[in-house]
Amino acid sequence: MRLKDPNSASRQKIILESFKLFASKSLNDITFADIEMATGLSRGAILHHFKTKELIFSEVINKFVTNNENKIPDIDVQKSLWENIENFVNIKRKHQEFFSGIGILNINRAYIHIVINGMTFSEEIMDAISLRREREIVYWKTLLLMAIENGEINKELNVELYARLFINVFYGYSYTCMAFTNGYNLDSLLEQFRQMYVSIKKSY
Repeated sequence: MRLKDPNSASRQKIILESFKLFASKSLNDITFADIEMATGLSRGAILHHFKTKELIFSEVINKFVTNNENKIPDIDVQKSLWENIENFVNIKRKHQEFFSGIGILNINRAYIHIVINGMTFSEEIMDAISLRREREIVYWKTLLLMAIENGEINKELNVELYARLFINVFYGYSYTCMAFTNGYNLDSLLEQFRQMYVSIKKSY
């Protein structure tokens, strides 16, 4: 029996093209015939990697929502809070450019549609999304605590509150921009973050 290569071109094509399908249609409305048409692969080639469309959907969530392609940025301890915020936005910009290049202009709408699919499909997927959100809270709290230690921002800052505010600004803006043709404007997101940063920056 041929071993399944998790990095094979055909497997990655199935995951990518299925992401595009799940980003615009309900999971229940997508058939194997749709996946065959989108990938140009035979039913047998698809079944070699995934026995059900639900398994494909789980892998789409894993790759593009909770891990891998949508990973939380690394924190550069040598840089300031603001420089790390700029890096966060730059990574989102590269992410947006990648999906625009494969025909998904509004990544915000795509993600919201996939998460809604996940909510009706699997508690396990929702647990993974919740765990991702907890990691994001840790990311922002770590950045803020580092900035306090470095004397960059006010030491009286409520770190838990502001960590959630940064997350809420990002996801709130992402949600409101799902109605726009090209999704969110990342220069605008950066400006919103800048206003938050200015409000907590230590004055000398």
